[in-house]
Amino acid sequence: MKKNVAYILVALVAAQMSTMVQAKTYQPYVGVSLPYSGFVLDSENTAEQDNTKVSGGLLFGIKYLTKSGVFFGAEAFYNDTSGSYSYGNNSTIEVESQYGINGHVGYDWGWGGSAYLITGLANLEYGLTDGQEHFEQQDLSVLYGAGAGYHFSDQLYSNIEISFSGDNATFADEKYSTSLIVLRLGLIYCF
Repeated sequence: MKKNVAYILVALVAAQMSTMVQAKTYQPYVGVSLPYSGFVLDSENTAEQDNTKVSGGLLFGIKYLTKSGVFFGAEAFYNDTSGSYSYGNNSTIEVESQYGINGHVGYDWGWGGSAYLITGLANLEYGLTDGQEHFEQQDLSVLYGAGAGYHFSDQLYSNIEISFSGDNATFADEKYSTSLIVLRLGLIYCF
């Protein structure tokens, strides 16, 4: 159900962007990011486990700005969220890097600031090991979040975003809920 909602939202954003004949301008962009990620593992019988990491990332996309200040954007991204974490009793979790696509809908104020909502799809891949048992999961996960940014000039832009994605799995007769939370600071060059 979550995937269907994400597919519909991405399709609506794409359809809206393709019909914007009154768009004032569009801005293709590339950027680098500093993601601070946290992977949360929660199960029925154990306390929530949380691991965090600061790393690097890349992004590129396009932003359509209307005359009213409303904007629509589409972006592809890569965040290095990979890591291996150990818990007691020979339990480990290995998290892979996150990548995906998302759409932005927001408002750009005339003084350079902006705020927006994010929705999209992201790869969520991880492996759990508990003693001799091993489980791997890779799936597209719904991604949602919010962001804010500031244009220093027509070409240089900085933003901060928070996004969430997650999954549910059953491993070793226990139900797990996983979440990947990413707080990302970006520096972007607009063409």
